Formats: sequence, C-alpha cells, structure tokens
Amino acid sequence: MQPKLTISVLISRNYDGVKKCLDSVRPIMDKVASELILTDTGCGDEVRALIEGYSDHIIDFEWIKDFSAARNVGLKEAKGEWFLFVDDDEWFEDVTEIVEFFNSNECDKYNVACYIQRNYRDWDGKEYIDHNVDRIIRITPELHFEHRVHETYTGVEVSKKKILNSYVHHYGYVFKSKEDNISRFNRNYELLMLEIKDNPTDMRLRHQLVKNFLPTEQIDESIKESFEAIKIESESEYWDAIHNNILFCYQFKKDWDSVIKYGEQFLDKKLLPYDGFGVHQYLIRAYWEKEDYDNVCRLGENAIHIYIDYKNHPDDYNEQQLMRFEFWSSNNISEMLCYILSGTLHTKDRKSLESLNNNQIRDDVLFLVRDENYKTWVMTMVFGACEDDSYIQLFEQLPFCKEIWSTDTDKYTDQLDMIMPYIDAELFEIWETWLLNHVIEGSIKEMYCFSKICDYRLSNIKYYNMDKTEQESIEYILSTMSGYAETRIYYCELKYGDKLDAMGPEDLLEEEYLAWIIQDMMSSFDNSNVAETISLIKKIIDIRKQWADALGEITTYIARLVEG
Repeated sequence: MQPKLTISVLISRNYDGVKKCLDSVRPIMDKVASELILTDTGCGDEVRALIEGYSDHIIDFEWIKDFSAARNVGLKEAKGEWFLFVDDDEWFEDVTEIVEFFNSNECDKYNVACYIQRNYRDWDGKEYIDHNVDRIIRITPELHFEHRVHETYTGVEVSKKKILNSYVHHYGYVFKSKEDNISRFNRNYELLMLEIKDNPTDMRLRHQLVKNFLPTEQIDESIKESFEAIKIESESEYWDAIHNNILFCYQFKKDWDSVIKYGEQFLDKKLLPYDGFGVHQYLIRAYWEKEDYDNVCRLGENAIHIYIDYKNHPDDYNEQQLMRFEFWSSNNISEMLCYILSGTLHTKDRKSLESLNNNQIRDDVLFLVRDENYKTWVMTMVFGACEDDSYIQLFEQLPFCKEIWSTDTDKYTDQLDMIMPYIDAELFEIWETWLLNHVIEGSIKEMYCFSKICDYRLSNIKYYNMDKTEQESIEYILSTMSGYAETRIYYCELKYGDKLDAMGPEDLLEEEYLAWIIQDMMSSFDNSNVAETISLIKKIIDIRKQWADALGEITTYIARLVEG
C-alpha cells in the first residue's frame, strides 16, 4: 500500500537536535500512513546508531556543498503521495493540525501546505520571529529541488497554499560563539555567490544574500547588495521584500532620515500588499522617532486600513509572505498601534482616533493595556502626558476607556487600579474631577473611587505636603487615612452586605482589611498609646509600602512628641 506521506530529514552530527526532531515526527507516523527517509550527510557513528532506531530507510550521501542535491536523493526514493521535509535542528511542538490535514482528506484540495518555523533570537526562547515555510508538497514526476543553499522546490503547480498553525522550534540562528556565527555566514555566502553567478536575476537568491549579512551585523554590506538587487527589474515577490530589508537595516542603524527618505520612495513603487504594509510600519516608527506626529497619523490611518483588509482577506496577503510573518505578528501590530496612539494624543487628530476606534481592531487596541509589555508605555502615554481636559476627551473615546464604566464592579475596580499609578501628581486634580463626575453618589463605585483617591494622595505625599508646615502635614495625612478607612469600610458594607459582620481578616482582601487597621491606629494615636500606634503603623506599611513616606512623617512626629 502506497504511503500517504514521506517524511525526509537530512542528518548531521547534531545528536540532540536529531533526537528531538525524529521524536517530534513520530506522532505523525503513528497516525498517518507514512515512511521516514533519513539522508546521512556524514553524521558519524554515534548519530548513525541513533537514527537506525527510527528508520531502516537510510541513504548514505557524500556532502558536496549542495543542499538541493541532498534533498533530491531522498525525494528520488520517496513512495508517498506527499513529501514533508524538515531539518535536523528543528522539532515540532504539536503536529495535530498536520495529522488532521491528511486524515480529513483536506489535503486533496491542495498541492502545498505550510507550517510555521519559529526562529529564536536567544537561547532562552523569549524572542523569536515566525515564518511560514512551505515544506509539505504533493509529489509529482517533475518535483525536484534547486540551489545549493536555501533550496527551493519546483515542478508542482502551487495554486493556493494551506496555512497550518503547527510549528517547529528552530535555534539555527542563535550561535554559541562569534566564530560559529561567522562560520555559518561564510558557508552560506560561498554557496550563494556561486548560485548568483549562475542566476544573476534570481531575486530569491538575492534576497537570501542580503539576509545572510544580518546575523553577523554586516549592515552596510546588506544595504549595498540590496540596492544592487532592486536595480534589476523583476516581478518577483522577493524583489519587493528586498525593499523592506533596506528599511530594516536603516532602522537597525537608527538612521531615521534614511528610513523616511527611502520609505516614502518605496510607497510610490506600490509594492505588493504585504511589503507595502511593512513599509508603512518602518515609516511610522521613523516619523515617531523624529517627533513628526502629523505624518505618524497620516500613515497610521493607511496602515490600520491595510491591517483591517488583511484580517478580512488574509489569503490576499499570505500568498506573498515568502515564509515571513513578522509584519502581522502581535509585537509588530502592537508597536505600530502604540506609535499611532502617541501621534493621535500629540495631534488630537480625529481621523486617526476614528481609525483606532474601529471595531475590527478593538481587541488589538485593548491588548495594549492587558499585556505587561505594552501597558506601562500606553498608560504613561495617556495619563502621564495629560495637559488639559482635551486629553480626557480623547481618552473617553479610546476602546479601553469604555471598560472603566462597565456595570461589572470588578471590571471597574480593576481598570481604576490599573490607571491610577500612571497619573502624574501635577495632573491628578484634572483626572480626579473627571473620575468623580462619572460615578453615582453613594454607589459602591464612588466609595471605591474615593478610597483610591486617598490611596493616591498618601502614595504621593511629598507632592501634597511640600508647602505645608509639620502640623498641617500631619493633619493632612491623618485626615486622608481616615478618609481611606471610612470609604473602604463603606465599600465593603455595600460589597458584602450582611455577610460582613461574620467575616474575619482572612475573608477580606488585604487592602480591605487595611481600613480596620487604620481605624485602630487612629484610635491609638488619639489615646497617645505610642507603642501600639507604632506597631500598627508597621502593619500598615507592610500592606501599603507606597505609604512609607506618609507614615514615616507620623512616626517622626510621635518620636518628637515623646522626646519633648
């Protein structure tokens, strides 16, 4: 019986990588009629013994500096209807979608399928770029691989590609030493130059060449070769992609004037939609760095329109991604939206604001204040730069503002907790008035809001007491703490109702129980019970370290009274 799938792997001396790779394809072979062909390119005795435990179909191949030749020997002996090839320094995280693709017979609708190659930038696996790689191909008599390095297939009518979410981990561009990095560059550079000599107008090879300079940070060489490449007229998608490599390199150099100069030129070239979107992202960043917020908004509106179009018609863009995915990645989209938001706040541009409020990107904008990587940036941008009421009017129209007035109390309190720390003390009065104007008098939300205002003032006591005498300062701290305790207790009464009487400290949130500790401390202070007052102050500081300056003033004041 003919297998549905042939899985082919080129085997090197990378023992750990080979084992991870082969272990990761086993679930495919268990559930899909498959064969595994391993091509030994000189793996050594230890790895050879390992791979013999996975397959008895092993081809001996003498390495001749030609990856296509090695791929083709495995393809020549393949008996499957489909050919899946993976490198031995990659391993799948989850192959469920690949299995379903074949077992559901969805594969009958396609000739090519892509999975994701997750290219890590560090050994910790925290930074990476995802690329779609078309490495699942229907076998035809004409199918074969070409090019010595970064090989590509030909001989099959591609038509529409199936995009799968299965991905492989790949650390092939993270190096243990500078020497390893240079060695990889030299190997690829030699093979690419041989290929380009034979095929000078092949933009895929040119694209691989300019990218090959980047891991070794030969940025100027990459720029030079990129400009040489785009002089050659071509309809290849790779020609378009090389334009974005130029902008990437100038951005890496922080040469914002060059990003703007060439980015605006490239917009006029009307590159393919995917690369046109990339040009917009580079330009938005460059104009933001130059504090040219009008142009940030101008390009931001276009970029959001493109992004929405992508979300509605992804296939129109995916066909031209050439294994890339970075311009649609969460990081790129989030950074782009942050720059546009910043431009909108600086210019008060209504059209830009309308773009940010489009329902189709609502979740993307909300993500900015839900993700720790962006929340501080956005909150500081919105609440730390408020100059007057016009900023608040803008804020009221942003998607994440609407959640603060949710009928759900938990959502309201969470949102208030999030924004308060980012408001500058000099601007707080503006926001305080606005916050209190948006809650019903005597409501649970008003009580929570009042307690948070008291909390804010105590946390920023140096600002509020800078022009007060010592006596005035102490009175202000004590009255503010009293306000916190009273409003928090009332809040708890509204929140818990009759249950509150039977609840102990362990049943309350720490900041709720704090209100009763404050009341005890105030009583001890009024009764001149110094030891108990000091003890309770320490308990309060343990819960609200932000009040240390305020409570320190009380402690100093008490010590002076005792000495007197």
